[in-house]
Amino acid sequence: MIKLAAALGALMLVAACSDPAAKDPSAPNWMKTRTVEAIGRAYVEAAPNRARFSVTFRQKAPTAEEASEVAVEKARLATEAVRRIAEGAVRVTSNLSVAPYYEQVVQRYNEYDERLVENVHPDALLGYTADVSVTITVLDPDKADEARAAALAAGPTSAQPISFYLE
Repeated sequence: MIKLAAALGALMLVAACSDPAAKDPSAPNWMKTRTVEAIGRAYVEAAPNRARFSVTFRQKAPTAEEASEVAVEKARLATEAVRRIAEGAVRVTSNLSVAPYYEQVVQRYNEYDERLVENVHPDALLGYTADVSVTITVLDPDKADEARAAALAAGPTSAQPISFYLE
């Protein structure tokens, strides 16, 4: 009898303490029911959907304009070839930088030691170096190897390896 009275008292206490938000239809779902919050980690495997590589074309010439024209033309040919191979599914970013280069002077210390010193005076100017850096993002990774081959066929001065990632 005491157990029945205790159980009845506990039931009445639960009914009296019920949450009013549970009866409110505009309340969010987590307020209507009991909710257990959990924080944790999950491991998800997904195939990459992007590939990126870059190539650089360098050209030396007596004037900055000549050096720029040749380097930009090489980069343009490489970009056109990549767009053709990847059927337009590429993003291309390019950057042109031009710098002068000067005659190098050797400073000798003794019979065995010497040091190259760059002579930056206007009378020692030999020409200009133009660098065009082209970063190519291929939107279909299955075409990345062919796109890279097309860019390398244009004869870049340097090239970075392909990296695959998920975007």
